[in-house]
Amino acid sequence: MKGSALWLWLMISLCCIAMAGCDRLSTPVGDVPGPSPTSPSSTEIVSPVLNVTQVPVLEATRPASAWTLTVWLPPNFSQGDESLAGAMMLARLRAFDEQHPEFQIETRIKALEGPGGLLDSLTTASVAAPLALPDLVALPRPLLETAALKGLVYPLDDLTAEDSSDWFEYARALSSLQSSRFGLPFAGDALLLVARQQPDYVIPTDWDMLFSDQRILTFPASDADGLFPLLLYQAVGGDIVDDQGRPALVLEPFTRVLLFFQSAAQAGIMPFWLTQYESWTQAWQDFQGQKETMTITWASNYFLNEDQALQAGLIPLPAGTPSFSLATGWVWALANPQPERRQMSLLLAEYLLEEDFLARWTQAAGLLPTSERVLRAWNDETDQQLAELLVQSAVLYPSADVLSSLGPVLRQATIAILKQETDPVSAAQDAVNRLQNP
Repeated sequence: MKGSALWLWLMISLCCIAMAGCDRLSTPVGDVPGPSPTSPSSTEIVSPVLNVTQVPVLEATRPASAWTLTVWLPPNFSQGDESLAGAMMLARLRAFDEQHPEFQIETRIKALEGPGGLLDSLTTASVAAPLALPDLVALPRPLLETAALKGLVYPLDDLTAEDSSDWFEYARALSSLQSSRFGLPFAGDALLLVARQQPDYVIPTDWDMLFSDQRILTFPASDADGLFPLLLYQAVGGDIVDDQGRPALVLEPFTRVLLFFQSAAQAGIMPFWLTQYESWTQAWQDFQGQKETMTITWASNYFLNEDQALQAGLIPLPAGTPSFSLATGWVWALANPQPERRQMSLLLAEYLLEEDFLARWTQAAGLLPTSERVLRAWNDETDQQLAELLVQSAVLYPSADVLSSLGPVLRQATIAILKQETDPVSAAQDAVNRLQNP
């Protein structure tokens, strides 16, 4: 009996040790899944082909006092979107989680807009449940502006050692508001020209070539923000605010843009039916179903659909005019009111900005790099050359308050010219007067 009791005691002890060993293993990170077929407007990526490094499975014990860092992401940056970029982002977060057992990363997926979206959730949580606020949140520029003005995100000045010396100018503007830095820029997007590939076809680089080409050029003429006419207006030297900082248009450069629209409409390059397009998504989707057209669109649409035999270039401008484009983008922002948590969140943000990861991720997401280091790490030379042209010529598009004044005026004038309802001089003068006497 004594020997049997000893044997039973040994067996129980061994079982307990084995169970304890199993409890020490971290959750394994599997292979990053590739993209699956989705609609043209999704973030599914087919080209370029990227070599995704598998995150190693690490063994670690997480202390009972581990800090939980909560990250909010939009659907297109999460694996739930079934995109390569989403899988890579979540794998990167898991890698940080595994390498830093003192932290535990939790992700929450938030819609870009509407009830329960990023901005709505930040606003609600800041009042009703501050403990539910995220530590780190991915915000597009328009939402960053609103969140910063409402005090929902915090400035990063003097908090981070992140080297910003090689950030592109548009990225510097992307992260700043009222002389303070409110985010770390990690991706951008800019407007460009896209056409179908054809043997020996040279994509137009100026207005003269555009007229010689004779292809229809599509864009959302009824876009509420009027971004394409605004781009052309700024490219030819037009200012968007007056001496007192109020939204304004200058008569001569705006007349020049409307004269171009009039000539393009008369030549059949910009037909009146472009006024049916109210969004960039609508114009892009229609372009995909047409063969003999060109379109102004976001670079992300081009990069994510290169398998469709497309070619792209900078937007045609008057001959001799410096290259110019309008850009937007994304930043990592800090939303937790506790200063000590913001410092810890920066550790994670800087990990997500590591150049090799960010180079692979921006390519997978079809987005532009925000720094020279990341651009040089791109592995597709053709895309790299195009991206370099874009980021060097890109300017952040105006703030929401400026666009809310300029957009309707630009839209109305563009529609009137394409429908040949008025002449460029009268339309430009009317636009200037409307802004001077709102």
